[in-house]
Amino acid sequence: MANAQRLPASILLRIFELSIEAQDPFPAPKYDVLRVITHAYPEWRRVALAQASLWTHIQLPPIRFQHPENLVGLFQQHVDRSADLPLSIELQTDVRAQLPGGDTANVVEDYLYGGGAISIIDTILLPICERLVSLTCLLCGADIVCFLHLLSGTFPALERVSITFIHTLDTPRSPFTGSLVDCLNFTVFENHKALKEATFNILNEIHPLDLKLLWTIITKLDLGQNPVSPLLFLRIMRRVSPSLIEGSFQIEFPRVSARPLHHRYCDVLMPHLTTLRLKLTNPSVDTSFFFYLRAPGLEILRIEKYDDYAGWEVSMFDPFLMHFTRTLRVLELADFSPKAPGYAPPVRKSSQTRIYQDLESLFAILPHLEVLRLPSSIQIRMPMIEKLANGLLLPLLIELELYAVDPEQVLWMMKERNFLSGYCQLQPGSSRRASEVASQMNVKSFRLVKVWVDDCEVELSSSVRVGMEFGWRVASGI
Repeated sequence: MANAQRLPASILLRIFELSIEAQDPFPAPKYDVLRVITHAYPEWRRVALAQASLWTHIQLPPIRFQHPENLVGLFQQHVDRSADLPLSIELQTDVRAQLPGGDTANVVEDYLYGGGAISIIDTILLPICERLVSLTCLLCGADIVCFLHLLSGTFPALERVSITFIHTLDTPRSPFTGSLVDCLNFTVFENHKALKEATFNILNEIHPLDLKLLWTIITKLDLGQNPVSPLLFLRIMRRVSPSLIEGSFQIEFPRVSARPLHHRYCDVLMPHLTTLRLKLTNPSVDTSFFFYLRAPGLEILRIEKYDDYAGWEVSMFDPFLMHFTRTLRVLELADFSPKAPGYAPPVRKSSQTRIYQDLESLFAILPHLEVLRLPSSIQIRMPMIEKLANGLLLPLLIELELYAVDPEQVLWMMKERNFLSGYCQLQPGSSRRASEVASQMNVKSFRLVKVWVDDCEVELSSSVRVGMEFGWRVASGI
């Protein structure tokens, strides 16, 4: 290790950066990479302390300490060593996660830095409010109102937030949510012109619109852990439509008849949206919903679905999909199940013939799709496998994940597809007729295929390479 001390400072810094990236999230102070580095060798300490950027991302683990003031001192040490650079603060936000050492939380304060003995707002956030650009934290109890009632402009440089709101583990809902006056006085994000990315996990029943974000400048919004009604989703999308690029939402359709959506007030155009993740519960209750959202530039779409009343009816999404058939590159369809205690999912019968026809119609209008992932509840039959193999469907597809009864059919498809891809890329000097055929067959070879067989994953990337070699050899006349 003595030679390691003589490495140039630039190389040492790169090693330090990679070590920080590779460490587990929220390490205990004695295992923190930066702390270990500064106590290892004098030269390492000198290099680390001279590079203020190493100290700008501060992770505060969910730990208790006999002397909480020592934890405050460790935090202040990070702040001092970061000079005057912008700071990112990250605390634990997942109330389902295990604590360090595998312990289980008994109270929500167990997830906080200092176990509730330190005021996160007064001791951590307010002293660095001018420099804070990114905040990831959990707010509970009285801290929620205290934070939301901070004056607008308290964090002038704040660009990104990821916040979990929960009162207690036993009673997630905050008492103040029943007070209209309290909920109308949330000012911390009001007219905040720097905030561009926001993730909220609202467990205490705050209404998302009461947060008073400056919606028209939000470029990334994640409400994927909070079920909202179709109408509230469309209201939010209308507000963020001038700027939103990436969004994640969970929409729960009411089981009982609700007032129908009115086209005049619900039609939403998202001109800049490129990535959208939707988690849908019972969408078959009101399929007219998919007529109201238009995203002509969408490139990445993930739909997770659970439905008490129907299986996968892909055609219900057609009014939505028709607006971006030429731009969509990634499509993921997935199942999910409610996790309520003692929940027993109902038996839902779907016509595989109907699903097959809908899928073929869908794939026919997505000529630029490059990545496709399908759930186990959707099976692809041999006629469609043949069309994928010869490039009649999804000619630009390079990654595929699917469920298969017979993986041999998928392997055959890959070999055929990769042969065609090699044929389309014939070397100069090939016959004129071969070049004409190749120009009409713009078919891509598979880069990665994952096949699920009886809930076991089989990755066929190596087989893809074998198929590619096979195609090249035949095409080249070897």
